[in-house]
Amino acid sequence: MTIAMYVRVSTEEQNDVSQRRELKKWIVANGINPSTVHWYVDKASGSTLDRPALDQLRKDVENGAIKTVVTWKIDRLSRDLIQGFELIGKWCKLEVRVVIVTLALDLSGPIGQAVACLYFALAQVEKENIKERQAAGIA
Repeated sequence: MTIAMYVRVSTEEQNDVSQRRELKKWIVANGINPSTVHWYVDKASGSTLDRPALDQLRKDVENGAIKTVVTWKIDRLSRDLIQGFELIGKWCKLEVRVVIVTLALDLSGPIGQAVACLYFALAQVEKENIKERQAAGIA
């Protein structure tokens, strides 16, 4: 196993059908044998990196079992600027390719990492906007 597909939705009530569909299209478009792909799926908030499937993915990356991580959107990995950038930075140091399907973006190398930083910052802003809207709705 060298290619990982990472999928995350925030709650148990949500489904990941649209993410899986787009990731499967990426697999086909890149001529990858689907049986060589391992899926990691979380139903948890993106505000923390403490998630079961992400924890396993990180272990598999660190032990060399995964050489490419593909996800639908960058905020599936993290909605926190610092945590997200540290995660991507560590994977890039391990020479792991990180692909964001919706952006047609490969985060390998310094330009990809700089772009990732921008997108993680935007994901963090969106997380804060969601909190504000929730608080206003409750009030």
